Amino acid sequence: ATNKTFQWLDATDSWTSSEHIALLDNKKLKIGSSQDLEIYHDGSNSRVQHGGTGNLIVQADDLRLRADATGENYLRGISNAAVELYYDNSKKFETTSAGVAVNTTNNSHTLEVGGSVRTTAQIKGYSGNHAVPSFTFASAASTGMYLLNSNGTIGFSNAGTHTATLDNNGNLLLVGDNQKLQIGASQDLELYHSGTQSIIT
Repeated sequence: ATNKTFQWLDATDSWTSSEHIALLDNKKLKIGSSQDLEIYHDGSNSRVQHGGTGNLIVQADDLRLRADATGENYLRGISNAAVELYYDNSKKFETTSAGVAVNTTNNSHTLEVGGSVRTTAQIKGYSGNHAVPSFTFASAASTGMYLLNSNGTIGFSNAGTHTATLDNNGNLLLVGDNQKLQIGASQDLELYHSGTQSIIT
């Protein structure tokens, strides 16, 4: 068999090996004067373990955490740029020079808040309209509110129909006839316009 060797290199002040180094389960590669850093496999899990003083620092200009079988990204950190988080190898969240961006299909920047128990709220990174509001709930994607114009007027929609407006003077406008302002625990007081008459009941 070919001889297998360890060799000292003065140029790099280090040992080199002609072959792999194999350690059995729970046999550790210990690094540092006090062996503060340990790398090993415990029989079930691979571990990089830091104890003692200081921190465990991983440095790279383009750092990626990936799935073993597929190579899909979990996380990516780029020097002087973004930190990115992925779902099924699709980028969903990243830091930017202005703050953060949340990405969905067609880069529409939608933030979902909620879960399986409560209705999920969606905040989209554009002004929206009555059919696609910028703030909605996942169970009713065409019901919510949106920026109606550049003056700061807010529109409210129900199932894709514009139903109310909050203007930049703070006035609430019900935009359709027979839409009622109902007041009281039992809505005993109603104000509305029938199309021909203004009615208070």
